[in-house]
Amino acid sequence: MDAMDAPPNLIQKISFATGLPPYLVQRELVKLVSDHGLNPNDLTLDLLRDILANYLQDILLAAKTQFE
Repeated sequence: MDAMDAPPNLIQKISFATGLPPYLVQRELVKLVSDHGLNPNDLTLDLLRDILANYLQDILLAAKTQFE
């Protein structure tokens, strides 16, 4: 069973709360969490905040670089 088949976890709850297509949000969040060597089913809100803060910083830096 992978993270998408598990009972609702933090990633699934967050992805549904965004109002965006949940499968797209879940896929991206699972990838980000896995890239940090974590199990999506064991994720805490504090860890997710850190991961998403880094993700946002990377995206903003890439956008800034692209438009300079």
